[in-house]
This record gives sequence, C-alpha cells and structure tokens, in this order.
Amino acid sequence: MFRLRTFAERLQNSSLRNMSTSAAAQDSKAADPAWFEGGRLFFRWAFVPCGLVTSGIFVHEGLQGLAFSEASLVPGVLETSTATITQAGSNSDGSPSFKFIYKYKGKDFVSSRVVPGAIKHKVEEHQAKWNDKYRVGTTHTVFVYPSNPELGFLEPGPRPEYFTVTAVGALFAYGLIKSFRYTRNLSLQQLTSLGRVGK
Repeated sequence: MFRLRTFAERLQNSSLRNMSTSAAAQDSKAADPAWFEGGRLFFRWAFVPCGLVTSGIFVHEGLQGLAFSEASLVPGVLETSTATITQAGSNSDGSPSFKFIYKYKGKDFVSSRVVPGAIKHKVEEHQAKWNDKYRVGTTHTVFVYPSNPELGFLEPGPRPEYFTVTAVGALFAYGLIKSFRYTRNLSLQQLTSLGRVGK
C-alpha cells in the first residue's frame, strides 16, 4: 500500500513538472517577436517538407542506380537492345545532356540515362568521357529492365557513388525530421542559449 501511494505521488509530481515546463515554454514563446515565429513556422512547414522531398529524390536515385547497376552485371536479369545516340553534350548548367533511341519488343523508346542513377561527383570527368564515347549517330548496347523498358541506360556507372548519394539523402532526411521535432516549441530564448553554448 505504501509503495502504491509512493508511486502515485511520483506520477503526480512528474505530471506537475511536465505541466510547469510546458507552461514555461508557452510563456517564453508568447514573448517571441513575430519575425522569429514566422521564421520558425517557415522552417517547419516549408523548408523541412521541401528538404524531405529533395532527400527522397536522392535516396530514390541512389537505390535505383545501385539496383540497376548491379542487375546489369548479372546475366539474365536485364535484357539488351541496340541504341542510337541522337543527342550529345551538356546543358547550360554543365549537367549531361544525352538522348538515344532504341527498340524493345517492337516498341520505340527514348532515354537520356547514360547511367541508371544520379551522378553528383566528378561530373565534368564523366561528361568528357561520355562526349568522346557517345557521339551522335553511333550505336551502343542499351540495358533494358523488362518491367520498366523506358528506363534504358548505357552503362552501370559508379556504384560507390550510388551508395554515397543514398547515404547523404538518408542522413539529410534524418536531420530534418529531428529538427522538425525539436523546433515544435523552440523559443528565441532557447535558440540564443544554444548559440552561447556553441561559443
């Protein structure tokens, strides 16, 4: 009986402390200037969602590139066809700009995927190699995934980079989720205190 009463008292004290902390946080937030509150809400409901979409694209491109790249090395997983390069070079931002046409099971397809995943590192180096190899009018073997024949690509690409792209996207998403939770009741006073601790 004594233990039960002690537990009830501890639970009540814990609830009171939580209520006190919550009330203090609300009072602190009530004193925050409008520009800070606006910035906090913008970060939570605009920056974080956009960042999660971007990180999702990174993860998707990395995993897809890795899966297709590995599949191209295993006989029987992917099928092949012959592609003709119709466009070569780079865009105004320096990113690769290639297009090629190919037939698969009697249908025509157009793809711009030299490799199956995103290339974020040493782009100029890859670009120079591809410009020399994939000239307009030349023909090359294209790898075709039976379930997605429109996603044909010309070579496996750098597999270690796909790992990196996936990891970066996942870590960025994790950081955004943690930040979203942390800034739920963040006040200017708390942010200032963190800055002082960082110094």
